[in-house]
Amino acid sequence: MTTTSGLVEVLKRELKSHGITYAQVARKLNLSEASVKRMFSRRDFTLKRLDQVCQLTQGEFSDLAHALAREEKLVSRLSLEQEKEIASSIKLFLVAVCVLNHVDPTRSSPSTRSRSPNASSCSSSSTGWASSGCCPTTV
Repeated sequence: MTTTSGLVEVLKRELKSHGITYAQVARKLNLSEASVKRMFSRRDFTLKRLDQVCQLTQGEFSDLAHALAREEKLVSRLSLEQEKEIASSIKLFLVAVCVLNHVDPTRSSPSTRSRSPNASSCSSSSTGWASSGCCPTTV
């Protein structure tokens, strides 16, 4: 992903997290909503417009750049050796699935509680949530 694309993606996420719509951006910039959508899809911003959009999120351009830099440091691929290690252990595999799906294994969800009477023991089990018997064994 290019830096420009990355910055626009970070900006889109910031707008979404603040509940700001393209229509609101359009009003702020005195543009039509279609023009704003086009500006985002083409990733074509003047610095002034970029600054105005950032103001809607109470942020600055530097905040976008820092967020992008943090994201670029995240691991996006595993080595073959790492994949083999994860595949060799059901516990590692279950942890990897939880991480990829942003699931906190220490918290039981309503759907987990309804499937298993032992769901509340997931977070308190001294042997770990995967071995407590409350988590599904099929993937």
